[in-house]
Amino acid sequence: MGFYIRVLWEDVLELIRPRVCASCGAYGAKAVARALCSHCDFCVRHSLVHVHCSRADGVGCPIYSAGVYEHELARSILAYKNGSRTDLLDTFATGLVRAVMSCLQHVEGVVHRVVLVPMPSEPSATRRRGYVPAQLLAERVCQLVEEYAGLSCTSYCLLAKKRRWGRKYEAGQKLLTSAQRHQRLAHSMRLALPPLFFMGAYYDVRGVYCILLDDVLTTGATLAEGYRVVSAAGGKVIGAATLAYVPYRCESSAYDG
Repeated sequence: MGFYIRVLWEDVLELIRPRVCASCGAYGAKAVARALCSHCDFCVRHSLVHVHCSRADGVGCPIYSAGVYEHELARSILAYKNGSRTDLLDTFATGLVRAVMSCLQHVEGVVHRVVLVPMPSEPSATRRRGYVPAQLLAERVCQLVEEYAGLSCTSYCLLAKKRRWGRKYEAGQKLLTSAQRHQRLAHSMRLALPPLFFMGAYYDVRGVYCILLDDVLTTGATLAEGYRVVSAAGGKVIGAATLAYVPYRCESSAYDG
């Protein structure tokens, strides 16, 4: 009886506020129970199957990405970050777990505890969104790792952005080259303060296995700065996991005139 009541209630909500696909924008009867239509849901889940390993300057560990930042996956990530589509969290976390487990598979010895370190967002972006995308992903991934791998997994917001004056007049991040991004983000992070820091509490990750977590890998400048701060605090960074990576595109194409 409870099942039929829940289905009836979902149909009533569908009439009041139809669900909209976060990728293609389809709504109404075309949308499935979650955030994506059946076609986009299949494409996004299929794109998060094959884990890609890469390297970046300044990051002394391998970076594992669950998918490629293009097509349906790219549109869904943008909707999650800028459109408040947090209903995509379970879909993304399922793919990101594969990248996290790939980091653990290449560690010598037995790992009993691991700490996920999400990359922080700009304070202005956090105020606009109301949440930190990487932080929500890290918390959900911790639950899945503990549930399926039986591993003690914790998410600590170890990193925080430094306040830098005059940054509002700088060029946007998309207009910068790889070297300019690394230069801009150099020494832009610090260790965050825990909620009870006024009582002497502090984050202690000395000798603890840590995995950096971010949503999209572009040039690796953000992960490089996070790697520097966590390593300086004594943490053993064994890898970095991202939801997707931006593929390298040639400046010229065979189809150019």
